[in-house]
Amino acid sequence: MPHGIASHDTLSDVIGRIDKGAFASAFVQWVQAGLPSLADKHIALDGKRVRGSSQSGGVLHLMSAFASEARLVLAIQPVVEKSNEIPAIAPLLAQLDIHAVPQ
Repeated sequence: MPHGIASHDTLSDVIGRIDKGAFASAFVQWVQAGLPSLADKHIALDGKRVRGSSQSGGVLHLMSAFASEARLVLAIQPVVEKSNEIPAIAPLLAQLDIHAVPQ
């Protein structure tokens, strides 16, 4: 930037004013435009505990769907505390537009 990098407070103010729905829509369109077809491609599902999350009183576990070839996280779903990852799979997959490919 011509006058240097914006401060943390300025960036926080700008990001805080972005309409979440409009951003999500624009982001999805941008990804779809640049993403190669994922037909017949591997989508990995993996659960991870967020590092340092135990300091806030609870532990945050997230399930993610990752397009291996595109190297892109497609969706993230929190795992309910005191549960395992299996119940989080259905809502995670519901976020994706997955169709069976005829053999």
